[in-house]
Amino acid sequence: MSGLKRYVNNLYTTAGLIAAGGFVGTGVGLTVGLFRYLLDKIELRTQYLYHTFVKDPLVILLWLLCLSLLGLLLGRLCTDIPAVRGSGIPQVKALIAGQAAAGKPTVIPIRFAGSLIAAGGGLPLGRAGPSIHLGAAIGQSLFRLLHRQPTEETALLLGGAGAGLAAVFGAPCAGIAYSWEEFRPKQFRNIIPAISAALTANASMHIVFHYGALLSFVPMPVLPKFFYVDLVGLGIVTGLSGIVFTVVLRYTVRAYASQAWLPIQFRPVIPLTAAGLLAFCLPEALGSGCHLLTEVTHVVYPLSFLLLLLSAKLGLTLLSFGSGVPGGLFMPVLIIGAILGNIGGSTLTHFTGLTPALLPIFTILAMAGFLSAVLRAPLTGFFLSAELCGTYGLLPAALLVSLSAYLIAVIFPASPLNALLTDEADRATKTGPAAPD
Repeated sequence: MSGLKRYVNNLYTTAGLIAAGGFVGTGVGLTVGLFRYLLDKIELRTQYLYHTFVKDPLVILLWLLCLSLLGLLLGRLCTDIPAVRGSGIPQVKALIAGQAAAGKPTVIPIRFAGSLIAAGGGLPLGRAGPSIHLGAAIGQSLFRLLHRQPTEETALLLGGAGAGLAAVFGAPCAGIAYSWEEFRPKQFRNIIPAISAALTANASMHIVFHYGALLSFVPMPVLPKFFYVDLVGLGIVTGLSGIVFTVVLRYTVRAYASQAWLPIQFRPVIPLTAAGLLAFCLPEALGSGCHLLTEVTHVVYPLSFLLLLLSAKLGLTLLSFGSGVPGGLFMPVLIIGAILGNIGGSTLTHFTGLTPALLPIFTILAMAGFLSAVLRAPLTGFFLSAELCGTYGLLPAALLVSLSAYLIAVIFPASPLNALLTDEADRATKTGPAAPD
């Protein structure tokens, strides 16, 4: 009888977790769907303003002044409420660790608004990190509202985080994989809500906002088998590039922190001013880069332009993230990986006879490899590339590149990006005042 009772209790608990994950996913899907909608509108408006301002020097000066004021506003928010700084991933870990300041009700709207302000200034930071943070905070709020067992709080936090990634990219499998790889739950039952949450988040966002995958790629051609040897080399290159990116990013964050003369509230002015100046010579480097990522995947650009775009995107990303403004690193990492893949594919086109029709494949696979190396999350990179390109014919190739890049990243002793994000959040907690109630 005790065995039957245990079975019924387990079944009841599992069904409850699935249902609770569905509630969390619905809330996250609606919130992130609105977030995506507003971000798209703001970025389109910003691009229109830049094309208008370039004709009037006086308006340019006024716009740079407005960007400086936006930087001061962001700096003030980051100083008063340190939990809204940066990508949001360390804040999710803080929630799981029981540091409630990262999940207070004031954090959700301020994280939401801060990310929109940064996007309006043209900063290249991504939307995935804030969406993951928003999702985890919603998961915690609904945990309290539904009066679930205390042991289930971590499960709903993970469900909300995975739903946030699933909703922002329209990639539920990647959201589930990320919850597992990034937060490493000790029990499998803690990942169950992430499955139902990712599915319902994607579904609710599609029904209400008619959003699908964040990126739209044309059908991919079949990669010849003899190019699989080149894919190992692509994985090695993206793995090494991921290590370099992480190291440079760490030094940038430390460089900002070592400038005692530059208070935290003034730091966002630097990347916003740089973005304003860059808008009039290379506007392609601004914003989250969703349209740029699609173009880089399908358009053959001159090598000189790709190198210039890579330098500008990398430099502005480092300045932005190092300053602590709200924003994630998923999209910058994907774009930098895509540019590297375009460069590598173009090189192979010239020296190995690779047909230009296969260039999109190398771009997408490099994107997956670079993401896997930077985040040390090969399954996330694998599933994300597969779901974004909408074809399962690239699964073996994507897995090969992701694992090769991940292996290179593990071999070298450089700290992963997740450790860097955690250090940055700890430093923000020590240098900034406590978040208000």
